[in-house]
Amino acid sequence: IVDDDDLIRRSLIDILEEDGYRPIGCGDGLDALMQLRRSSPKERPGLIILDLMLPVMNGWEFRIEQRKDPSLATIPVLALSADISAKAAAIDAARSSGTARRESRTAR
Repeated sequence: IVDDDDLIRRSLIDILEEDGYRPIGCGDGLDALMQLRRSSPKERPGLIILDLMLPVMNGWEFRIEQRKDPSLATIPVLALSADISAKAAAIDAARSSGTARRESRTAR
C-alpha cells in the first residue's frame, strides 16, 4: 500500500490484515520501488494499491519505473487518488501506452 496519508495507509493495512493478508506500507513511490526491488520474487505482492499524489516520487513516476523493470512490471496496480482530474490523466496515459481497459469506474 503506497500512500503518504498515514491514516489511510494504516486503515487499509488493518483491513487487509483482518482478512489474512500481509500488506506492507510505504509513504512514497521511491520507497515502494526500492522495497520491491530488494524483495525476492516470493516476497513480492500480488497487488499494489497506489496513491497517485505522493511526495518524492508520485504514482505516475512510480508506474513508469515499475513498467521498466521486468521483474515488477507484471504486478497489477490499483490506483487511488482524491484528485478527480487524475481519472482523465490515467485514461489518457493508458490509451497512449496501449494498456487501457474496457471500462473505467469512479468511486463516489
